[in-house]
Amino acid sequence: MNYLLTGEKTKRLEFRLVTKEDYDVWFPLFKENTVAKFLGMPDGMSQTEQCDYWFKKAFHRYENNLGGMNALIDKQTGDFIGQAGLLVQTVEDEERLEVGYSILPKF
Repeated sequence: MNYLLTGEKTKRLEFRLVTKEDYDVWFPLFKENTVAKFLGMPDGMSQTEQCDYWFKKAFHRYENNLGGMNALIDKQTGDFIGQAGLLVQTVEDEERLEVGYSILPKF
């Protein structure tokens, strides 16, 4: 089953796949001190390593039909405001579906 929300729309947002071109706009998220903890990332990574890790994981999910995060685009301004999506997770040897989201600090 495809859990990606690509092409979906709400009153204010459009959903699309995250691309490599989104890296620079997403990078500021990792300036926040506790973001790695809340996103389940390994400790001790630099801001660049965190962003690299995030994108590698996102593309792995896309390529392996594990759902994934979608870019959230403000329909009125075109701004990239965050990411949200349905993620297939394995917890205690059981496959589960998780709703994930992250919003850039300025929003």
